[in-house]
Amino acid sequence: MTQIQRIIITLTATAFFMEGLDGSIMNTSLPQIALSLHLTPLHLKVALTTYLLAAGVMIPISGWLADKFGIKVIFRLAIVIFLLGSILSGLSNNIVIMVLGRIIQGIGGALSLPLGRLLLVRHFSKAEFIVALSTISSFGLIGPSIGPLIGGFLTTFLNWRFIFFVNIPIGFFALYYVQKHIENTKNPKVKSFDFLGFTILATSLILLLLAFETLTEHTLTGIEIITLGLLGCIGLTAYWFYAKNHERAVISPKLLNTPNFKSIVINSMTIRLALGIIPFLGPLLLQLGLNMSAMMSGLYSGASGIAMIFAKSWVQKLLRRFNAGLIAGTTSILLCLSLNLNILICYFPSPMVILGVFIITGILMSIQYTTVNALAYSTLPHEFQNMGTSFLSSMQQIMQSFGIAVGAFILYLAIDGKIEATHYPLHAFVITYALLSLIPLLSAVGFFKIRHLKIDRGS
Repeated sequence: MTQIQRIIITLTATAFFMEGLDGSIMNTSLPQIALSLHLTPLHLKVALTTYLLAAGVMIPISGWLADKFGIKVIFRLAIVIFLLGSILSGLSNNIVIMVLGRIIQGIGGALSLPLGRLLLVRHFSKAEFIVALSTISSFGLIGPSIGPLIGGFLTTFLNWRFIFFVNIPIGFFALYYVQKHIENTKNPKVKSFDFLGFTILATSLILLLLAFETLTEHTLTGIEIITLGLLGCIGLTAYWFYAKNHERAVISPKLLNTPNFKSIVINSMTIRLALGIIPFLGPLLLQLGLNMSAMMSGLYSGASGIAMIFAKSWVQKLLRRFNAGLIAGTTSILLCLSLNLNILICYFPSPMVILGVFIITGILMSIQYTTVNALAYSTLPHEFQNMGTSFLSSMQQIMQSFGIAVGAFILYLAIDGKIEATHYPLHAFVITYALLSLIPLLSAVGFFKIRHLKIDRGS
């Protein structure tokens, strides 16, 4: 392996690590941050959802920006934007500044991750690319694994603001290596970007998320919330018809012409909707339901993340031996059972029960993520590889943000709208987990219908 290849792997792994760390580190600290900002955790969920939505929306444009202005310029810009967002989040003293900081962070993260993959494509052969991406993906899992641990430790023994400042030295390290070692290569044949389609799509998604977010607030009337939702749906419908007749649409409907890929996308969106709530709801159960400290909550959540890392190492063997659709469908059913296992924690909150449930959930999430990605990439038409990869990454972030919003709304109903409470009754979590567990069953039906041969490798 050449020196530049090692540097690219290090940079890309760092970007994956930072994005994964920042996507999970706030979950454990949510109750303490909310208390400091004179809010409740359900009010503060917007800081999580806007981060994920901003990241998801910006992913499709990152590759074009790199081709147009140079990968070095955009990579540096992405890191600077991410650092500015981290600093702003750490210094925030109200919800508006916090959300603004998180949006900026999401934009920076969205710009950096696809650029790392682009560097891999340009500097590695196909065989080397697979090995390098697998190595980097492992680092991407380390971030979510230690994020809850770091978040719990800093919040308990120092101050929650430090959870945003841990990115700063890592960011400056990445900035130094980008400046010193990465060339500012451009694509002289870059095509024009579909800014109109991008604007329609982004605006529609923002309106839909805003409608979901305000379901648990008292800032808008029912008519206003319904209007936001309808406008979002109309916007998505308008984009669909627009993109069908636009050769360079940012996301082309032609992606879904392959039946298997279309089915995988629909069921993947469904499962992400359910799994997106798990890292958010778990810490709330432990801290607001069982009165645990942020540190203990972080330890249990971290165990789930570590289980994901270990599980990923042998998921590839499963994919080589068994039909991937069968694995995805079976895992969806097991995830339904796993979500219901969280109800056991409410009635038997012993350390062994909590640890066991979190580890089982982490293992199943890792199997599902890896299998669904492998299915999607293996059925993606060759001519849509770049667009499809961008679409899948974007969709995964967006559906996680909607998953948090949906789960928070169910919890809101279960506590009878008493959003100002600092302690939530355990029966509210029982209801929430029971209802959420039905979502994976919907995806299981779809995955079992997929006729797909064994996969030689995972993604």
